Amino acid sequence: MHICIKRRTFIRILCFGAALVLVLAVGWGLSVQHAGYYSHALEYSYVSAINDLSSSLSNISFALQKLTVTSTPQQLSTLSANLWRETGFAKQRLATLPLGELNLENTFRFLSQAGDYAISIAKKADETGEISDEEAQTLTQLHEYSLTLCQQLEDLQTDIDAGAVSLSSVMRAFYNELGADASASAADLGFSEIEQGFEGFPTLIYDGPFSDHMQNLPVKMLENAEEIPWEQARQTAALALSCQVSDILSQGEENSSMPAYVFSTQNASVSVTKQGGYVTYLLAQETQNGRNLSVEQAISQAQQFLQALGYANMEENYYEIKNNVCTINFAYLDGEVLCYPDMVKVGVSLYDGKVVSFDARNYIQNHTSRLLALPQISLEQARQMLSSRLSVLSCRQCIIPTNFGSEIFCWEFLCQSAQGQKVLTYINAKTGDEEQVFIVIEDENGIMTK
Repeated sequence: MHICIKRRTFIRILCFGAALVLVLAVGWGLSVQHAGYYSHALEYSYVSAINDLSSSLSNISFALQKLTVTSTPQQLSTLSANLWRETGFAKQRLATLPLGELNLENTFRFLSQAGDYAISIAKKADETGEISDEEAQTLTQLHEYSLTLCQQLEDLQTDIDAGAVSLSSVMRAFYNELGADASASAADLGFSEIEQGFEGFPTLIYDGPFSDHMQNLPVKMLENAEEIPWEQARQTAALALSCQVSDILSQGEENSSMPAYVFSTQNASVSVTKQGGYVTYLLAQETQNGRNLSVEQAISQAQQFLQALGYANMEENYYEIKNNVCTINFAYLDGEVLCYPDMVKVGVSLYDGKVVSFDARNYIQNHTSRLLALPQISLEQARQMLSSRLSVLSCRQCIIPTNFGSEIFCWEFLCQSAQGQKVLTYINAKTGDEEQVFIVIEDENGIMTK
């Protein structure tokens, strides 16, 4: 079959084809131009981040040097605050760099601990009036490491300026264009040498969340507990899930700070510690179609659940309702002293009263027999420490946790501001210091603190 195309039609086809090729060519050219623009912009942002990181490290070094020679608590406090701020900036800059899978644990540890440690000893010096020789020596060691970091980063900047280090290759590695070479290219930036430079870095034990002792806090309820057999743990799991033992399936073991057996049913999972056989957490998937229970009924259901698992003397504090589940916080009551570190959370369905979540890890971590001494600050003395703009509604003795694994014996005051806002204030029962202040949030979804 012979197809005839008119001359005019043929010309039109050629014109449309040429126009399409032109459009595609222009589009490709623009995309290449844009890609080049964004590539240069990204490379510039990395160079800027390295420069900012170098500046922060220099400020950190000078702050540490000043801390080793300062003599007043006021100046120590100011320098520590500046150091803490600069270490935060440095971590932000470091996190923006294309370092692939390179592990910079030691570098981040230094940046986290340097400012944190300085804040800790500044707070201590505010009470004692000075820092100890040991603390001064530690600051000197931190300063020496900061000098090494500064020098290594200066060498890196020199190599980048001279073209000895190619940021473009590192960028391609970061976007997985070089696959397994990503870490090697990141190491070309010199950060592997920086990471290796922390050999011999001192162990820092102090009152702060990044203290080395926080990585190895003992789990108090497991320290002297005997290991239970798997079948006993399975029976405990069945009790927690209110089902037959035959319905419980093994899901292996959990190797964490609380080694445990993990079990499941068709719609729930539960963990039971190997030592002691304590239920650490439970999570069930239930359809919550509405609310048939009151908050009071949910609290009663949660208390019955705790008693069945052997958690005695637990007092409810706060609760939150979300997706028709009421999650209640319980704390251990030691006589008249409420122990907030020994916290348990129980989630109860407002549809049918079933326990759908449970978390006792804080309780297992912290619960122990405490020797509670009489408060050195009387109730009236503690009351004098409160703001004059607060009216006291109630008070009690309690123990509160700190961010660094210790506990503080306090007077707890539930107060009300002039505007009607409820406030919780905690006064140290030994020193009289105001340790914490929380705003009490009350609405249709619960009672919580911020």
